[in-house]
Amino acid sequence: MKVKKKRIGSVIMIFVILLSVIVPVLATTHQSESDSETTLLSKLENNIIQIAADKYHSLALKGDGTVWAWGWNHWGQCGTEESSIIPVKVKGLKDVVAIAAGRYHSLTLKKEGTV
Repeated sequence: MKVKKKRIGSVIMIFVILLSVIVPVLATTHQSESDSETTLLSKLENNIIQIAADKYHSLALKGDGTVWAWGWNHWGQCGTEESSIIPVKVKGLKDVVAIAAGRYHSLTLKKEGTV
């Protein structure tokens, strides 16, 4: 009987030690996720006039005519150099008035009428 009590005591002690390590790590992870969300929102800020999305990527059109993209960029549909989980400004696009997203592509309509 004494052996079982020692084992249970040891298991409880190990559990307490693990909790004392895991809880601060989880708290730090949660903080990092909150920071990521703040960064995501601060990248776009206000003045979004249109959103377009499909299965693998999303686009945002800001009032200044710039396009921001995020998601899986396997086929180049984001118009950026690589995939990203946070919005990235699409280089070389300005004066955009409308956006659309398809599964493997994206479209923009510029002020002068070009697609």
